[in-house]
Amino acid sequence: MIFSFLAIFRVLQCEFLIFHDFQFSQHTPGPTCFSPYSRS
Repeated sequence: MIFSFLAIFRVLQCEFLIFHDFQFSQHTPGPTCFSPYSRS
Protein backbone atom coordinates (compact mmCIF):
# COMPACT_ATOMS: atom_id res chain seq x y z
CA MET A 1 0.00 0.00 0.00
CA ILE A 2 2.69 2.46 1.03
CA PHE A 3 4.93 1.20 -1.77
CA SER A 4 2.28 1.83 -4.41
CA PHE A 5 1.67 5.30 -2.97
CA LEU A 6 5.38 6.09 -3.18
CA ALA A 7 5.48 4.73 -6.72
CA ILE A 8 2.59 6.96 -7.78
CA PHE A 9 4.23 9.94 -6.08
CA ARG A 10 7.49 9.12 -7.85
CA VAL A 11 5.76 9.00 -11.24
CA LEU A 12 3.99 12.30 -10.60
CA GLN A 13 7.28 13.85 -9.53
CA CYS A 14 8.97 12.56 -12.68
CA GLU A 15 6.18 13.95 -14.85
CA PHE A 16 6.51 17.30 -13.11
CA LEU A 17 10.27 17.32 -13.67
CA ILE A 18 9.80 16.36 -17.33
CA PHE A 19 7.26 19.15 -17.81
CA HIS A 20 9.54 21.60 -15.99
CA ASP A 21 12.53 20.70 -18.15
CA PHE A 22 10.44 20.77 -21.32
CA GLN A 23 9.04 24.18 -20.43
CA PHE A 24 12.28 25.90 -19.47
CA SER A 25 14.81 23.98 -21.55
CA GLN A 26 13.26 22.64 -24.73
CA HIS A 27 16.54 21.16 -25.95
CA THR A 28 15.84 18.02 -23.90
CA PRO A 29 13.08 16.09 -25.72
CA GLY A 30 13.42 12.87 -23.72
CA PRO A 31 12.21 12.10 -20.20
CA THR A 32 14.94 13.13 -17.79
CA CYS A 33 14.09 10.97 -14.79
CA PHE A 34 13.96 7.74 -16.81
CA SER A 35 17.09 8.47 -18.84
CA PRO A 36 19.35 10.84 -16.87
CA TYR A 37 22.44 9.53 -18.68
CA SER A 38 21.48 10.53 -22.22
CA ARG A 39 21.11 14.19 -21.32
CA SER A 40 22.88 16.53 -23.71
